Amino acid sequence: GIVDDTPYFFHSLYDASIDVDETAAISVREGTYVIEETLTSSSTGTIGQRYTLSQKGVYTDSVHVYVYEDGVTKVEWDYVNNVNNLPAGVAGFSVYKNANEEIEVVFGNRYSGRIPPVGAKITATYVRCSGSAGNLTANVVDGFYATVDNGLAVTSSTAMTGGADSENVDSIKRSVKSVISTQSRLVTLNDFVS
Repeated sequence: GIVDDTPYFFHSLYDASIDVDETAAISVREGTYVIEETLTSSSTGTIGQRYTLSQKGVYTDSVHVYVYEDGVTKVEWDYVNNVNNLPAGVAGFSVYKNANEEIEVVFGNRYSGRIPPVGAKITATYVRCSGSAGNLTANVVDGFYATVDNGLAVTSSTAMTGGADSENVDSIKRSVKSVISTQSRLVTLNDFVS
């Protein structure tokens, strides 16, 4: 869809098979693909390497990292929740959001995971969302980005919901009290009052 000359792209969350004469509802997620962004053109080979993605609003589950270990062939490394839990020598990475709302890609330290080889190019492919701006009204999505030759068409779309902007300082101040008071313990009546 295009709103005020700004294009918004939606991606299917799963593969769908639809007969030409049928109608089907397909779940989508808003976002723009960033393809093979270069994180470094020459890895330092040091432990705990960290690289920041250039875009904010990244779906962390969409990040794919490629290491050109021999300088030519890209090898996809595995995403893990915590790189510190990887066995030694396993090619993996984790992603973390820093205080500036930036996404950092973090590699291992020889004892946990692998270190990208010295001089290796490292790239990332991911999807960044538009936050609340991607919550479009019904019937704004009106076609496919890529050419579809088999007669499929978008006939209608529901309103897009769920997109949210990053939390600001004021909202963090309001919510942090309740989050801290309920962590790993029983909740009291005073907690509910707070």
